[in-house]
Amino acid sequence: MRIWLKNPDYESGVRLYSQFGTNEFLKNIFQQGESDYTRSKLVEELSGIIGNSGISGNSDPISKPELPHRDNSFLLKKLRHERQQIYRQIDANMFALTKARSESVLKETAFQILRLQSRKQETLDKIDHLELHGTLPEKAEKPEFTTPEIQRLYVQIWKTRKRLEKPELRNREQTQQLLKSKLELLDELRKEAANG
Repeated sequence: MRIWLKNPDYESGVRLYSQFGTNEFLKNIFQQGESDYTRSKLVEELSGIIGNSGISGNSDPISKPELPHRDNSFLLKKLRHERQQIYRQIDANMFALTKARSESVLKETAFQILRLQSRKQETLDKIDHLELHGTLPEKAEKPEFTTPEIQRLYVQIWKTRKRLEKPELRNREQTQQLLKSKLELLDELRKEAANG
């Protein structure tokens, strides 16, 4: 074990701990994969086993080796930015929900808010996992049913409908055609996003 502490390799350390360690919970955690936390905890536990068992050998005090540090700050910053964008989209949809007049617009906006809430929760879970374990969770990503382009279309459609509510609108036919084309584009983009 002293030799391992001079040149720590995660996989061989896990095998050593499985053989000499007593904590079943930690054995399971170590076998789930390597992260900054599990590496440092593994070194700490194996150092403790050597200190407690009085394994002979070098009488030098055991020092923890320097472990390579993975810099996840960029990924964390990106996830936090994504979280802020989702919050903004939810706020915009909540505002649109208060202004919507027709039942179909109310339904669509409400469903969009639900999809954004789901995306928000996934992003928060990723941030938590990254902060705790140093890696992202290894789950198969579900296909996104919304894209930034779809979100922009929702805003444009809402603005176009607001313009149509004004009685003094000069180009009403053009605006109605614009609304129709945006709704058709929205349907196409939603189908594309759903099909992957």
